[in-house]
Amino acid sequence: NVSRLNAMMMLLRALDIKPSSTATMPASDMKKGQYGYDVMATAYQRGFITLENGKANPQAPIRRGVMAQALTKAFQLQGKSDLPFTDISPSYEQYKNIEVLYHHEITTGTTPTTFDPYAPVTRQQFATFIMRSLNASSK
Repeated sequence: NVSRLNAMMMLLRALDIKPSSTATMPASDMKKGQYGYDVMATAYQRGFITLENGKANPQAPIRRGVMAQALTKAFQLQGKSDLPFTDISPSYEQYKNIEVLYHHEITTGTTPTTFDPYAPVTRQQFATFIMRSLNASSK
């Protein structure tokens, strides 16, 4: 599984964004100067990632729903699609982001009818999602 911190490192590199030493975030579990703070704070300020109960949780695995937000915001993707997934509803906070990724064929479900938004993403999967997002954003 890829951690939230490593996923944001990969994403910033793919976008050629240097972590900002002036970026801040109100996370209770990370402090300025700590390893990875600049990366997480830069991603947070750009809307790629949100805090979870006031925490950055840099070592926690990034989940599929959060990954959808990160990619949609980072690559400024838009679109709508009818989703076949029965495990998420339009009231789920990442629904629209998943809809955008599905529209661009960046992601599919873990099965034909489930997205599994809380499942962790592996490093290989995240790299593939970034590659597909780069292709979609260049069209």
